[in-house]
Amino acid sequence: MDKLFAILLPLHIAGGALGLLAGTGVMILRKGTPRHRLMGRIFQYAMIFSALIALALSVINPNAFLFLIGIWTLYLAGTGYHYITAHRPQGRWRRSWPRMLSAMMFTAAVVFLIWGIRLLIVQKGFGLVMGVFGGLALAFLWADWSRFRTPAVGRAATRLHLQRMSGAYIAAATAFLVVNAGRLDLPVPGFVFWLLPTLLVTPWIIAWSRRVDRGGIF
Repeated sequence: MDKLFAILLPLHIAGGALGLLAGTGVMILRKGTPRHRLMGRIFQYAMIFSALIALALSVINPNAFLFLIGIWTLYLAGTGYHYITAHRPQGRWRRSWPRMLSAMMFTAAVVFLIWGIRLLIVQKGFGLVMGVFGGLALAFLWADWSRFRTPAVGRAATRLHLQRMSGAYIAAATAFLVVNAGRLDLPVPGFVFWLLPTLLVTPWIIAWSRRVDRGGIF
């Protein structure tokens, strides 16, 4: 199992790095162009690949937090793709897999929140990270449940797509920041690095969402 872990870990890192690079391109490029679509596909596949490898790693070398992050990333990238393609004809599988992802994410969100509360009770700052992730997950899930019977189309689908893909980009940026910041001896609590990408990118997501709702290009 150690050999398998040693093989999978570089693949996980490579997938995350490719996702971060492609995601940065997606964030910069004008949306809806052929380049944006190409970079978006690369980003989506890289993040799903990296998330699946993370799940495997967390089982081989038991790590509950990595497992939750793997589900979180897989959910964001998967539902982000779903919403931009929801207008296409949907067979049984296309209707069921977003629900499967949402069910997995709901379970993970509950664990995030319970774990976070327990950490905060014993005055550990990382509980704030768990609480933020759990709360954001429930907010996304609420949007999912309201769209299962009436698929999102037009501006609503675009808004949900950009929110999920931006969330997946935050996951990639957070992993990069946490891993590299850990190598530095900085007088900053560790949970700050876990929340910094979310704090920086979320205002952009809100601005883009409002622009899409007004019919503009984001």
